[in-house]
Amino acid sequence: SERTELSLHSDAPRLILREIRWLDHLEDAVQLTRKLLEIIDVCPVSIQREIIGYLPEVVADANQVEVADKLRELAGSSDGGGMLVPALEALSHLDLPPDTLDELMEEVQERLENTDACDMPILIKFLIHTVPRGEKAKALASKLRSQLQLSPAGGASQGADRGRNGGAGASDEALTIDALRHGLRLRSDVAQWFLKDLKEARGPGNHHGADLWFLFCLHTTPQHRKKVEALLKKKAESGDFNWESHLTDAVQQRAAALHVLFPTLLQLAGALLRAPGRSRNARRFGTAMYLTIFVEFKEAYHRHEVVGALVAHVGSGFAPEVDAAFQVFDDLVAPSGEADNIDA
Repeated sequence: SERTELSLHSDAPRLILREIRWLDHLEDAVQLTRKLLEIIDVCPVSIQREIIGYLPEVVADANQVEVADKLRELAGSSDGGGMLVPALEALSHLDLPPDTLDELMEEVQERLENTDACDMPILIKFLIHTVPRGEKAKALASKLRSQLQLSPAGGASQGADRGRNGGAGASDEALTIDALRHGLRLRSDVAQWFLKDLKEARGPGNHHGADLWFLFCLHTTPQHRKKVEALLKKKAESGDFNWESHLTDAVQQRAAALHVLFPTLLQLAGALLRAPGRSRNARRFGTAMYLTIFVEFKEAYHRHEVVGALVAHVGSGFAPEVDAAFQVFDDLVAPSGEADNIDA
């Protein structure tokens, strides 16, 4: 039938590619690669993705740069039909010479400022996984700090009342967080450069809500946990981080995206409340953080965890910590129940 013929016509290239993948030996991988590069532009989008995914498996050393150039072209094309993700995935598996890799890294970094939210996760994953060590990793950490901007609260991302998936915006942000968590865990050198860059920044204007996302993600790795807590206390106490802007940008209406980081948020809020006696601003940031977590994470489990943590603070016997915990309880039962009561 006509439907069967159409199905065979669309499936045949995919079936051929899948069969080639199982071959034990390719007689002429160079010519096969070049032939695939020749036909890729005229293939349907689904077949283009199949070819892109296959290229790293077949490419010979002599074709590395040639394949990279074609993949860069596809990734950068405005009518590329969503080729960015498969192209960068394939590029990350190529063994590229330093000059070609430098050009590629520069191209991808230039996309950070104006990229769509849905493309941000793959850009971050590629950059962190691929960047060479040393000065280039240092520059990338600074670039990510300056270019990763969060969408306005209530804009692209939605709160927990949209459910765990939270819509497309929250899903994109959750994938971005996942890319940061795994990337910074894999590349401890990039994580260290980020901590150093943030430590050297001065003034609220040189800090962003996304900086808190970086700290949240770094805190999930045990080796960075103490450093993150110490840096967050210092920044909150100095006023470099403030709850009115930075905490609001990072957490408000983003519970769906931050769901996996809920234990981290709770641990960091607890560390802030346990700050030394004179660290009043750090504890104030901690009380705001507890209140924001309670308001944004609406599931009963999350709220029970917040209340349980606050009860533990009350029983600590450390007067400033006890007072800060009671302040949170006061704010929670106040008529508005929102973070604007934190200084009451």
